[in-house]
Amino acid sequence: MGSSEELIWMGKPSQISNMGLYGLCFLSSWMIFPVFIAAWRYWITDTTEYKISSQRVFIKTGIFNKKIDEVELYRIKDYTLLKPWFYRLFNLSNLVMVTSDSTVSKLNFYAIPSGDMVRDQVRIKVEQLRTDKNIREVDFN
Repeated sequence: MGSSEELIWMGKPSQISNMGLYGLCFLSSWMIFPVFIAAWRYWITDTTEYKISSQRVFIKTGIFNKKIDEVELYRIKDYTLLKPWFYRLFNLSNLVMVTSDSTVSKLNFYAIPSGDMVRDQVRIKVEQLRTDKNIREVDFN
């Protein structure tokens, strides 16, 4: 992040999202191989990072090879907040943001805490950036 950017929100997906896989791996742990599958899935989830700054959104994934998707905040067009029943028990949700970026058309934040708050913070900042930079979104069908 640049020096003029401030961090709005940072988080990771919750391991709760892997509970079904962990349960299945536990039940079949006598085969040994499922233990490695569960460990791998834990590691993938643990190394995923979401950051939202005052100007950009970052999604960092990968264990050995890192991939960082970056989208300018003003490119976000639409938001969808998904709250599956099991996630609601833990105050988790999935936030999907549709962008006008050609390389990253959707930003998926899986199993994040307080998704309502994150969505609202992003929406306010997007509107503020669009006003400050005099950016208008035009769709052609």
